[in-house]
Amino acid sequence: MTGISAAVVQRWDEHESGWGVRDDGWSIHADAAQHAGYLAAHAAIPTGDEWDVPTGDVYEVVVPPALWGRLAATRYGLRVFSRAAVPVPGALVTEVVEGQEAQAYLQRLYAAQRRFTVPRPPPGESPSLAP
Repeated sequence: MTGISAAVVQRWDEHESGWGVRDDGWSIHADAAQHAGYLAAHAAIPTGDEWDVPTGDVYEVVVPPALWGRLAATRYGLRVFSRAAVPVPGALVTEVVEGQEAQAYLQRLYAAQRRFTVPRPPPGESPSLAP
């Protein structure tokens, strides 16, 4: 495959009062700067009885041009709330499928930003992980 690019992956754990800790999927970002922006925005989300935290080190995977373009067109990258199919370091990631849970999470993320006077998404960008 020609034209592949590097992207960064972060694994996540969910903590829940009275339950414990469990795997909560992963996020993928076009580059380290986009990942850092995601972490900063995530830190602004108020927590309650359950919250998620990054776990482990960030690592690189390779993605085809279409997926890298999709990542670069988003503000923070893509979040996958799945306990299966987490890519391993250096893996070729050809597709990322999001669900309604990811959309709801992004809406909370943007709402938290508005409460803390962080700028809204640029005009034309929806509070969605997808471009």
